[in-house]
Amino acid sequence: MNSSFSIKNFPLRFKLLGVYSLIFFFVSAIGLSAIWFYTRGTIKAEMENELQNTTDAIWNLVTTTADASIRNHLRAVAKTNLDMVEEIYAKYQAGLISEVDGRALAADLLLSQTIGTTGYVYTLNSDGTVTVHPKPSLVGVNISQHAFVKEQMSLKEGYLEYEWQNPGDETKRPKALYMTYFEPWDWIISASSYKTEFLQLVHVEEFSANVLDIRIGDTGYPYLIDTKGNLIIHPILQGKNISQEKDATGRMFIQEMLDQKNGIIIYDWKNPGEKQYRKKLVVFRYVPEFDWIVASTAYYDDFMGLLYRIGYIIIIVSVIAVILMIPLTLMLNSRIVRRLNIVGQTARRLSKCDLTVEVEAGARDEIGYLLAAMKTMVENLREIITRTTEVANQVNDAVADISGALAEQSATASQQSASVSEISSTMEEFSASSAQIAENANSVVNISDNALQSSQQGVQSVSDMMAKMEVINDDNQNNIKEIMALRKKAEEITKIMELINNIADQTRLIAFNAAIEASGAGEAGKRFGVVAVEIRRLADNVTESTGDIENKINEIQEAANGMVISSEKSTKGIQDALVSFGQTTDLLNEILGGSQETTDAAKQISLSTQQQKTATQQIVTALRDIADGSEQTSRSINQISEVSTSLAALSEDLQALMGRFKLQ
Repeated sequence: MNSSFSIKNFPLRFKLLGVYSLIFFFVSAIGLSAIWFYTRGTIKAEMENELQNTTDAIWNLVTTTADASIRNHLRAVAKTNLDMVEEIYAKYQAGLISEVDGRALAADLLLSQTIGTTGYVYTLNSDGTVTVHPKPSLVGVNISQHAFVKEQMSLKEGYLEYEWQNPGDETKRPKALYMTYFEPWDWIISASSYKTEFLQLVHVEEFSANVLDIRIGDTGYPYLIDTKGNLIIHPILQGKNISQEKDATGRMFIQEMLDQKNGIIIYDWKNPGEKQYRKKLVVFRYVPEFDWIVASTAYYDDFMGLLYRIGYIIIIVSVIAVILMIPLTLMLNSRIVRRLNIVGQTARRLSKCDLTVEVEAGARDEIGYLLAAMKTMVENLREIITRTTEVANQVNDAVADISGALAEQSATASQQSASVSEISSTMEEFSASSAQIAENANSVVNISDNALQSSQQGVQSVSDMMAKMEVINDDNQNNIKEIMALRKKAEEITKIMELINNIADQTRLIAFNAAIEASGAGEAGKRFGVVAVEIRRLADNVTESTGDIENKINEIQEAANGMVISSEKSTKGIQDALVSFGQTTDLLNEILGGSQETTDAAKQISLSTQQQKTATQQIVTALRDIADGSEQTSRSINQISEVSTSLAALSEDLQALMGRFKLQ
């Protein structure tokens, strides 16, 4: 706690110096770390690149030397065989031997030679057919499907390399051939063998010195080793087998290199006479022609010296920068602190209510903006304090005026309260009388409503009876019309009956004549006479029936005449009754109108009474509210008087407070 308080109490310039120093050291640490790791990675990459380039250069040297040796050897063999074939062909041209014998002799010479362990000489013609070969089964066979054979057919002379796998071999191996062309017999003479079988042709001494002269860093070097671990070229251990060597962790890195044949391995190693192990890097590449591995190795320390020198330079530069930073920082801090002291002094004077201070902004930086803001604040405070003092004086004067007015209002309010109380008592008595009148008016309205309803019911009953009488009158008129129609139809039936009687008389006359004719006809007219008798009897019956019908019709006509007379009498009575009902309805309507006017007048009286009662109650309520308001006003006046007293005290305090500020 004490240390933290002491840090808080440090001067600002030392705090700024401490902050700047921490930031500088932090940034420097990050920068140094970035530079260190970047440089380390770059140096490591350069180291691997140099080892890789060295390995590739030695590999190219070895393969180029080997290719040259193989090419030269195969070319010598091919040229020698071409010379032998040309000599045999010359004997053939000289007539010493036949062409067949010459070809056979040349083939025997070619087949009698071996190249390396499994190499041989063979020939083929321009279309890819084998003409001479150690395997008789291939002679006469066209092998132009192979790519290298197509190149032979195209070039006829030169050096070729290709991959080939003999029957029984597990994988393909690199093979080389050199070819020459004997045109008279169209023979492409080819000397061919696997490249690994030419190892005895390569003289290590030819490039050993070049390899041993190469240095990588301070102690790095290249070397050659075969896949069995025998060192072919090495600065110290040449001829020694190192396949069982282990590094500091027991790792058999040599055996790993022999198994991988191509790649990069990092291991811990120390040279004879050294006390401690160091990181070492080896880059290696396989030479399949000789089953060799070309390797380049070097210690990391040989390349990290530059990194260490860069580190020393960075540290020295950092120290110089710190030495220069401290006085520059203190000088800058002094300028900042000097202006901050001005801000502090201004703030202290303002804290003592001293508004006479003059503030100058100065530079237009953050501190300048702060001083400008303080200057504006001081000016605003001056204006506010001046205005507040004036307002306080005005408030004090107004409070005195309010106190006098409140005293007068308090007396007036007391008198109003007494007057309102007397009026309230009188209006309450008047309100009770109005309530009694309103109740009597309501009773009259109820009686008038009952009389009006009874009159309306009487008018409705008479109207219903008149409607029914009109219906009866209409029915009676209809009955008279129907009776008249019935009488008319009876008269028409009488006429028809007269026509039927005439027909019956004629029928009877015809029947009589027919009976006379039948009796005159004898037996033949007997049946006809019977018919005539029946027809006459029928005519008599019709005459009798029509007589009865005429009697009934006469009776109907007499009854119809009686009904007409009765209906006319009923119609007259109904019409007299309708007149009487009309007069009754008019009287009832007059009564109904009077009842309606009485009811409307009673309702108007009741409504006026109710309005009077309501108005009286509202007046009483208003008077009560006025009385309550008068009392409330009196209390408010007292409270305002108290507030005025408090406001006067506050105004005095405000004046005293404003007096603390110093103004020009």
